[in-house]
Amino acid sequence: MASRYWVGGGANTNWITAGNWSATSGGGGGASVPTTTDDVIFNGVGASANGTSTISAAITILSITYTSGFTGTMVHTGALSVTGNITLHNNYSASGSAALILLGTGGVMTSNGRAWHSTLTCAGGSTTVTKTLADNWTTNNLSANSTTTALTGNTLTVTGTMNIASGHITGSTNIIHNGTSWVGSATSVINNNLTITSTVVLGVATSYGTGTLTCLTGTMDTLTNENTMTLSNSPTIDIFNSSLFDVILSNSQTITLVKPLSFNSITNTATINVIWAGKGFGTFIYNNAATGACTVTLQEAADVEYYIGESFTANQSRKGSIVHFISSDGTNRAKIHLVTTASCNVLASFTRIEATLVLPGSTEGRIINTCFGTVTDCINVRFYEDLAIVAATF
Repeated sequence: MASRYWVGGGANTNWITAGNWSATSGGGGGASVPTTTDDVIFNGVGASANGTSTISAAITILSITYTSGFTGTMVHTGALSVTGNITLHNNYSASGSAALILLGTGGVMTSNGRAWHSTLTCAGGSTTVTKTLADNWTTNNLSANSTTTALTGNTLTVTGTMNIASGHITGSTNIIHNGTSWVGSATSVINNNLTITSTVVLGVATSYGTGTLTCLTGTMDTLTNENTMTLSNSPTIDIFNSSLFDVILSNSQTITLVKPLSFNSITNTATINVIWAGKGFGTFIYNNAATGACTVTLQEAADVEYYIGESFTANQSRKGSIVHFISSDGTNRAKIHLVTTASCNVLASFTRIEATLVLPGSTEGRIINTCFGTVTDCINVRFYEDLAIVAATF
């Protein structure tokens, strides 16, 4: 392992020109070009050290440090891969669309308030990449194609696109998406706390896991691409003024809704048990695609009530499996609220359904249809019809 200082003065401004590099700060050029085991320093010491440095081909190094003394220009037309520490500074200029690629099982990332101008890529292949953010980071784009990237500490803000199509991101770093799009896949999971603060268009498939998905000041556009979001590992969902389109539940988990949320449909693809906790749903269509029976539990607590703003439909699997909606606590039973024009199609069993009162004489909504299901307690329901061969029991 060696240190390499950019001093410039070579035959050209290219990174791969040996004449631009010195083995000592401000020393003479002609040292070897930095390799995967070298620490690279831009400190502006030397007559030509504050000129332009051009990365025109893919480069991999151990670490890179820009100090306040470097006031030159970086041109990134080739990707820069770093396995160790990364330290930026605000005093130099940068251009080019090539990525800063995170490799390695360790390393500290320090921005010193500088935003990365292009793409930050997590790309460890089959190796878990681990990086600690010493301060807050901002990047134009974020992408991941590593098996797992663990980002810990502080906040990472994305101002452009987020492409998590072939790798997982996890850790304690809070991710803020203030950009334009989120592209992913059903198997590439974000487990960090994720906050949407702008209008973000979701791709065909995305996946979210442990953590809190928040969208209060921004908007999640799930309709343009009819997005399917896979939820796993017990996330908390705090979304206002946005809805999810199609949701897939991939494992047994507890999903906490901080606010009522609307879905086009929810499907589980395995025999799992899911607990819904929190405030409830605007629209909830549940499809069971598994071969075995699954249990959906509406959390039993005094302050947990589910408000159905449009409709609630629980569908039996075409394979014969039945979904059960249960609330066994006799005192704090979960409630299904039907508001105004809402309807509830019951193909399973509920403990209680309560409809909100509307103006006298209104004939709108608050309809319950059952098919081989029972409702043991109904209040303020305008119309109840049994669609089963055997009458349902109140």
